[in-house]
Amino acid sequence: MSRPQLLVQNLRDKEFGEQDLINVIAIYQGKAPGTVGIQRVFAGEESFRFPSEVTEGLVKTRVVYSYTLPQWRELLEACVLPETAQSLKEIMVPLLLYFREIRPGYFAGIEFDRSFGRECYGEILEMD
Repeated sequence: MSRPQLLVQNLRDKEFGEQDLINVIAIYQGKAPGTVGIQRVFAGEESFRFPSEVTEGLVKTRVVYSYTLPQWRELLEACVLPETAQSLKEIMVPLLLYFREIRPGYFAGIEFDRSFGRECYGEILEMD
C-alpha cells in the first residue's frame, strides 16, 4: 500500500487562534487502512470525532481531520507513540513535525517514535 498524501491547510501566512479549525486531508490510492478509517471519539475538554470524515471512492479514499490547536495537540500526543499503528504514524508523525515548524512552542515536548523511518511518512502538501 502506498503512503498517503497529506493536504495541509497552509498556516504559514495566517494568524490562527486556539479555536480556529485546522484542516488536513489524507488521500490514499484505493482503500485506507482500517486503523485510519475507524472512527472513534476523543474525550478531552471537548469531545471530538477522529477522523472527522471518511469518504471512500472507487480509486481513492479521503480521510478528513479538522480540529482546533488543543485537539490537534491531544491527538498527536496519542498517535505518535511507538505502540501506535504504523498507518496512523504515517499521518501523525509528519504532521507533528509540520506543526512544530509552524508553532514550535505549542507543539514542543511531544515525544514521538523516532525509530519510525522518514521513508514511511506521508507526503505533506500545503493547500490554500
